Amino acid sequence: MSNIFNFTKQEKKIRKHWLISTFILVIGFPLIGLIFSVFLRDVSIARESLSLLFAGLFGFWFIYHCTYKKPGIKLLTWWLIITPIRLLLGIINDAKQEGLIITLLALIIEIPFYIWWFKKSLELKKINIMCNKVINERLNNKVI
Repeated sequence: MSNIFNFTKQEKKIRKHWLISTFILVIGFPLIGLIFSVFLRDVSIARESLSLLFAGLFGFWFIYHCTYKKPGIKLLTWWLIITPIRLLLGIINDAKQEGLIITLLALIIEIPFYIWWFKKSLELKKINIMCNKVINERLNNKVI
């Protein structure tokens, strides 16, 4: 997509930060969970982290392709809606299983990354909307 559009320095920075934050949330956190579960020798956490990691690899590729490589808006909007819901359900589940103190410690680490990802996702959505307008204008000019 970058060959079609001349992104400004700021837009390139936003896209790069979105990619990094998405990678951290979708692959990094499950990987950290897997490492801790191996260290703690907790098989149930290891299974959950491993399944999240594999799902994250597919999810990362999918959102990368549909949102970063191509200026997609629908999938990004879906992730913007579903991620806070998933986070809230995860907090409730973790508080029941792990206890409130461990959940709060995890949240202190995770919440800043979620806020960063959410902000960059909104900015990327704005960029992708502009890209889609350019694509539509080019298509309309070819038809006429």
